[in-house]
Parts: sequence; C-alpha cells; structure tokens
Amino acid sequence: MQRVTGLLEKYPTGFILAFRFIYGIRIISPVAIGLSKVPALKFLVLNAIAALVWGIGITAIGYLIGNAVEEIFGRLRLHRHLLVALGVILVVVIAAALVVRYGMNREHDKPEAEKAARH
Repeated sequence: MQRVTGLLEKYPTGFILAFRFIYGIRIISPVAIGLSKVPALKFLVLNAIAALVWGIGITAIGYLIGNAVEEIFGRLRLHRHLLVALGVILVVVIAAALVVRYGMNREHDKPEAEKAARH
C-alpha cells in the first residue's frame, strides 16, 4: 500500500492512466486513489481514457489470437466437436496449472510455525 500511495502522490496522472496495466498493484490501486486527494473529475476523465485504451488493447489482442487459432485449426480441418473437446481440455489444463501455482504460493506464504504444525 505504501508503494502504491507513493507512486500515486508522485505521479497522479501517470499512475491513474497506468495502474490497470501493472501486475501486482491493480487490486489495491482503486483504494489508494479513493483515499487520495485526486479530484473526482480528474480521476473520472483519466480512468475513462485508460479504460478505453485497455478495452481496445485487450479486444485487439483477442481478435489477433482468435484469427491465429482459426487459421491453425482451419488448416487442420477438424470436426467441430473435436475442436470443442480440445478447447475444453485446454481450459482444464490451464485451470489446473493455476490451481497448482496459486496453491503452492499460498503454502509458501504461510508462517513457518503454521507449516510445521501441519506436518
């Protein structure tokens, strides 16, 4: 929170325009901005600009990835049900990887005494 507040106080305009693009500060930033002395109108305008850039950027990335996937699978000439099955498998693998990754991080973040008590 101190790092976010420091950045906000030093670079209010840049911070508001950029916080949604920076991993790790995206969740706490709205709280820090709400507690700051940034005028509501300034925040509204800057946040609208950043949201527009974010929305267009993510949509463009999704469009490009979608075209690439369509190009790859279009060449394979697979049946639709097989493509759906591959998509479901991909989603399950990604979800499992995220669970494993964040599950391990939660174990890593626990105090040593709590870890020792469990084992």
